Amino acid sequence: MSERACVKRLQKEYRALCKEPVSNVVACPMPNNILEWHYVLEGSQGTPFAGGYYYGKIKFPPEYPFKPPGITMTTPNGRFMTQKKICLSMSDFHPESWNPIWSVSSILTGLLSFMVSFSLIITGIYASCDCFHVGDCFLDHSSAKMRFSIIVLTTSYSFWHNVFQMDNSPTTGSVSTTEEEKQRLAKASLSFNCKNVTFRKLFPEYVEKYEEQIAPEQSAEQAEQEPIQNENPGPTLKKRGAKEEMKNVEIPKELNHNQQARRSFPTWLLLLLFFIFAAVMALPLLQL
Repeated sequence: MSERACVKRLQKEYRALCKEPVSNVVACPMPNNILEWHYVLEGSQGTPFAGGYYYGKIKFPPEYPFKPPGITMTTPNGRFMTQKKICLSMSDFHPESWNPIWSVSSILTGLLSFMVSFSLIITGIYASCDCFHVGDCFLDHSSAKMRFSIIVLTTSYSFWHNVFQMDNSPTTGSVSTTEEEKQRLAKASLSFNCKNVTFRKLFPEYVEKYEEQIAPEQSAEQAEQEPIQNENPGPTLKKRGAKEEMKNVEIPKELNHNQQARRSFPTWLLLLLFFIFAAVMALPLLQL
């Protein structure tokens, strides 16, 4: 019964996701297994992940939505380990904090937000702010500081990055890298994803996008190779020209007459030699 309810719930969520797509999020289940979903997160503008396409998987238990799914990321991103489960309050790392109301779209939106989340350290009393959505709260008793994991909703990344430090706090499945490394991985993400067979089957629109991106580079390479190919046939043209020059050279008449004389041997002389040879061979027979 639980698995049947899980299938119905996931089918409903997929229809809802197709009807009302979520910004920067694309997801679909495997054709032969609705418990395994594949997703693509598009990096938010104004962050080191801008221009990146991050491919991963969500594996739902048969007890979903009463138990949380496991979440992994396949594309190198500089924020999470690849092929390792990510520790989130909405993943199977924390079943105690799971809420059955959460759906695939809310899970992926939360994952994308967590990628670009910030750390804010406030000394003293917590002051509320309308432009923040406050997530997990950690209290450090030793330093009498409260630390809040926050998500920026109304202000650009570049502004808040000058005020707050980006959240690279260690958690299971996370890695710490520089912004330059994140930007480099973002540029290479689509090329990396297109090497994956499953990704190419489930997300052909991103494959087309990648082919459009590399089309100018391929045409430029072909343009560079054409002059090299045009230079190589030079020697063959010279050989052909030399043959044509040899054909056009006039042969002296005397030399031509001698060659013709050698080729045309008299037929009557050949017959005479044949009869002489036959007579010599027949002499022993006549003596008998």
